[in-house]
Amino acid sequence: MGESKEFAGELYETLSRRRNVETTKGITIDQLRMFWEDMTSEDIDARLHIFFDMCDKNGDGKLSEDEVREVLVLSASANKLNKLKTQANNYAALIMEELDPDHQGYIELWQLESLLRGLMTSIDEGAQLKRSNTLTKTMIPKNMRNPISKAVSSTSDFMVENWKRIWVVVLWLTINAVLFAYKFNYYKHHQAFPIMGY
Repeated sequence: MGESKEFAGELYETLSRRRNVETTKGITIDQLRMFWEDMTSEDIDARLHIFFDMCDKNGDGKLSEDEVREVLVLSASANKLNKLKTQANNYAALIMEELDPDHQGYIELWQLESLLRGLMTSIDEGAQLKRSNTLTKTMIPKNMRNPISKAVSSTSDFMVENWKRIWVVVLWLTINAVLFAYKFNYYKHHQAFPIMGY
């Protein structure tokens, strides 16, 4: 029962943060009504924003792995899901791995939203296909999302993987260029140059 109270307390703090309500001395009936309307709203976007705000303790608009883990533990406690509670670290790591392919250490609302929307089932398969495309785009690392950055990333990966071969080829080309310049300079100052020319 105490764990459900913790979840309720977190939800209360989140709703008061969203509405900029000072709750140290309590709330009025109108504020309670606003909180209740937020909690019972059928709008999926409003619920997602509440969930995100509940995760985002510091209000920076980004979720760290610790914040995701904490909400998983609270949700598991409130819903009496002990197995989920013990595996919260693994689930938080999986969520971060899926939604943070660039390894920035945080995820944003749109990434979480695309994951949760992708998990929802839809009657309309066209909408489901659109959601899965959005989810797929989310999973692609930032350096592979447009052709220019993809080319730069592929080129840098190629150079890192083949730096020894590239070094040998560049050295060989440099030696050939230096020898050509030396021979050309030698021929240019040779006695036969004015007669034979270039």
